[in-house]
Amino acid sequence: MSRLPEQLEEGHVERRHSTRRRSDVSAAQILESITDEFVFLDREWRFTYINETGLNSIRRAKGQELTREDLLGKNLWELFPELVSSIYYRKYHEAMREQKTVEVEGYSPLTARWLEVHVYPSEEGLSIYAHDITERKEAEEKSPTTPTCWRTYTTQS
Repeated sequence: MSRLPEQLEEGHVERRHSTRRRSDVSAAQILESITDEFVFLDREWRFTYINETGLNSIRRAKGQELTREDLLGKNLWELFPELVSSIYYRKYHEAMREQKTVEVEGYSPLTARWLEVHVYPSEEGLSIYAHDITERKEAEEKSPTTPTCWRTYTTQS
């Protein structure tokens, strides 16, 4: 009789693990299907996830056929030192330190594009969602109705 609860508990744990695995697969499929860049960094600034769009962006920026394995486990700031002097460095550190969501719009020295970036902190690290806004920024620059002060706008802190 004492084995019955143990067997039920084992079945419950296995169902929970199976549900979690399906959920993880669904999340990965969603992240791979979006057309914007998504990465996850752990608390030591190491890549733990990068979607295909993000990987392609880094490939173009570096001019190399990098794989996910080339990036996973690597420190963002060591891999891309050109970002250390950027607004992204300050904002990512702010999000991690203060455990608050941060939004930043700026020019990326890595990709040579304008990005709108949303940074979501957690106990495990940062989820970073980046949307290319280069076309919008170029249109604003050309528009005679865009105030001059907006033409070189970058979020600063």
